[in-house]
Amino acid sequence: MNKYSEILKLLQRLSDEEIELLIRNKEQYKHNLEVSNIENFLKELCVNPFLLGFNYLKEAIEMCLNNQNILNSITTYLYPTIAKKNNTTPSRVERAIRHAIETSWDKIDGETYYNVFFNEMDKPTNSKYIAYVCSYINNLETLHIQKQKS
Repeated sequence: MNKYSEILKLLQRLSDEEIELLIRNKEQYKHNLEVSNIENFLKELCVNPFLLGFNYLKEAIEMCLNNQNILNSITTYLYPTIAKKNNTTPSRVERAIRHAIETSWDKIDGETYYNVFFNEMDKPTNSKYIAYVCSYINNLETLHIQKQKS
């Protein structure tokens, strides 16, 4: 009996509730993995994880990865949504993200800088920074999927 047959037999014994729990756990695991990847990447970009802006930036990137249209409404949707979730104001969210970007900008190593921000000479705005990072992460995912297919 091969592995797939064994798995199918095990799944047939499960109740609907147990199957739904498995699916939810898988989705939660995937979500946690995505958030962990974003955190690790921000650390690679020299964003200090002890800054409040680190968490706001992580949330912003996660939201924009799930819905690219949010990049067009940073001040009207993104900041207010993060602010409400964290019981603060949109202007404080914007400022904390800006501070996190400012403190990390000059610390990024050359290769990472070039791979993510191309030849952006000036420190990018919050929305540009988030867009660059989302674009980079999306490109990595696309490359990963292409490698799995080949």
